[in-house]
Amino acid sequence: MVKVSGAPKSVRSKINWVYPPREELKFNIDGSFVSNTGMTGLGGILRDSEANVKAVFSKAIGKGNANFAELLAIHEAFMVFGASQWPNSKTIIQLNLDKLILDKLITSIK
Repeated sequence: MVKVSGAPKSVRSKINWVYPPREELKFNIDGSFVSNTGMTGLGGILRDSEANVKAVFSKAIGKGNANFAELLAIHEAFMVFGASQWPNSKTIIQLNLDKLILDKLITSIK
């Protein structure tokens, strides 16, 4: 099971990291975009309920936009999780990402 939550970018820097419940994992992910070059990147960190780091990823993507980078960050998080030891363990993961981007992605699907 995957729980998705997010915070608007305007308040994200004011929010402290919240531990996931016991026996759950939490993925914090983000895509990045440099407007003057069009270059994008992504990154994420997976932690347990004691804030122990379980996995980390980051990479440059190339040309794109902020929505593209965020979507690829979600994809990469699922790829990293799928290649890990946890998919067969009934572990619940939380996926934490930018709420504004999430709203745009959901709206564009409707």
